[in-house]
Amino acid sequence: MILIGDLNQLRPHCATYNLTCDSKIGINYALDKSIFERLVNGDQAMRLEKLQLCTQRRIRKEISDLIRYTLYNELVDDKITDSYPDVCGAQKNIYFMNHHHPEDSNESDFAVNSHSNTFEAKMLIGLVKHFIHNGYDKPGQIAVLTPYLGQLIKIRDMLSKSFVVVIDERDDQLINDMEESIDSENKNPDDESAFSIEKNEFF
Repeated sequence: MILIGDLNQLRPHCATYNLTCDSKIGINYALDKSIFERLVNGDQAMRLEKLQLCTQRRIRKEISDLIRYTLYNELVDDKITDSYPDVCGAQKNIYFMNHHHPEDSNESDFAVNSHSNTFEAKMLIGLVKHFIHNGYDKPGQIAVLTPYLGQLIKIRDMLSKSFVVVIDERDDQLINDMEESIDSENKNPDDESAFSIEKNEFF
């Protein structure tokens, strides 16, 4: 049997801190340590042969440096990553931004179930338009990533006014599930005019 995984990614969630690896008490229990991590690190009960791939061929050095000195100390960049062209329309290939605009308040139904930030969404729309005007106008050339469904919905709604938006099937299903859940909570059974709205699929 061959197991493939990454023990440096997010650990399983444990609701009780005193049972986690980060707790002095919980280190003996470590309920947030995955079976894969136990196998790789060689717990006394299980020791298996392991092999780690250390050469990456996908991301440029500016990005790989961010994880090389924090998670993957032995990570090596293949020579092909040196041939990647610089990002058009930007002075640097990677940016970090800090702002003081708070998350949206919990007035909307989506905000209760997730997080969103209108300022960040508007800024992102402007950034997407900027890159499209700088030559990234073909399908698949621009990808927008966000960890929150609420923000994904906000970005989707804003972007779809000007562009064709493609959403991963799993994310699209999660959005539909959230919308249906909110619709069912808000639906008044005594209201005869209540009806279900068919959700649109974005391609």
